[in-house]
Amino acid sequence: MKPWMLYLIGLTLLGLGVYLALRAHDDAPPNIAFQGSSTELKQSIVVPTLNSAIPTGKTVVWCSSFQMAWNRLKSDVIKSPIKVIGAEKIADDLNASAESEAEVSPGEYFAAAGFAKDGIVGKIKAGMAEKFPGLRIPEFGADSDVIAFACIAAKAKFTAPFHNINDNFAFTDSLGVKTSVSTFGFKYDDYIGSEKLREQVQILHYLRDKDAFSLPLEFVVDLSKTSTPNQVVLASVPPKATLAETLEYVETQIKKNDAAEDNEEFKREGALAVPSMSWYVDHRFSELTGMEKRLGNPGFGEHYISNAMQSIDFQFDRTGAEIISKAVVAEKKADKKVSPPWLVFDHPFLLYLKKRGAARPFFVMWVDNAELLSKK
Repeated sequence: MKPWMLYLIGLTLLGLGVYLALRAHDDAPPNIAFQGSSTELKQSIVVPTLNSAIPTGKTVVWCSSFQMAWNRLKSDVIKSPIKVIGAEKIADDLNASAESEAEVSPGEYFAAAGFAKDGIVGKIKAGMAEKFPGLRIPEFGADSDVIAFACIAAKAKFTAPFHNINDNFAFTDSLGVKTSVSTFGFKYDDYIGSEKLREQVQILHYLRDKDAFSLPLEFVVDLSKTSTPNQVVLASVPPKATLAETLEYVETQIKKNDAAEDNEEFKREGALAVPSMSWYVDHRFSELTGMEKRLGNPGFGEHYISNAMQSIDFQFDRTGAEIISKAVVAEKKADKKVSPPWLVFDHPFLLYLKKRGAARPFFVMWVDNAELLSKK
């Protein structure tokens, strides 16, 4: 073998070695951004309904597990809309919410409600052990007379895992603050092994300025169009007054079906950059609880909500999204297109998880700042 051939092989092996080294970090999970009580959060809030407002400068998180528990309490125990004296507005919003168990696949949730004297705790433990063995069950409290519980354990796995992007990537929040965060996706010139990645992404809406070479004004994307039973949708759009209004706006734009040409261009030269997340939040809906907030339903006038809590464990990285959320409600007596699309989520955006074909999502998050994003 001639010396120059050895040199060529050496260069080839070296190039492959560098490529493998760059990809070696792909399997590393994102750093945990937050773990603890919502009282420790400075720039993020957990809300009970989609009708909740989006405060300026705040990340807003909603999951339907609490609504599920409330619905079970309403239908299986109270058997009418729940009236909470002193918290009428939030109770009315929860009673009127259309979100239900129908939005989640049967194998991805458990919900039950009943009286402690009738063995509801045992029913919950048995049901959870059968459906989600290994998941820890919250402590319900020995003095609870009525317990409503719901758990969602859902995934949306991408058909092909994206690449971790090792370049410095800064997320700019609504106040203009930049934070270096972990990111996945692929670059416009990333052709090695990116064919499947480009193919699985579907642009659902893409709005350009009159200047065809400018960055898009809005874009909505399904990160893995064949993922089942759930999909992950990201939307770079201006926020509306509430999560519900923002979600409705996004769904309206999707129905325009205006991104066919952009999808073709994206498959050739598009770029995708999405911040990773890993966080756990434990939240108490204190606005519903307290001895002074008695139930106004006949037969329950001596009851009040002693515990209204929700935990959300959320993982979002190059492989997909996974959420485990538990909720407890306990009562007791007183006593456009020229340049290729670049889908870069380096500014506030909406994220939601939805069962394909369902009317409504089961997890919605307005990401305004980097508090719950994984840092580099």
